[in-house]
Amino acid sequence: MQIPQFCFYFADNLLTCNQFLMLLYNYTIG
Repeated sequence: MQIPQFCFYFADNLLTCNQFLMLLYNYTIG
């Protein structure tokens, strides 16, 4: 599975890729 480029960005910043995906998921269903 290819890792999206934004995952690398957030992994080096405040959020990890997983945390960002969870926030994105919660936002889309919210």
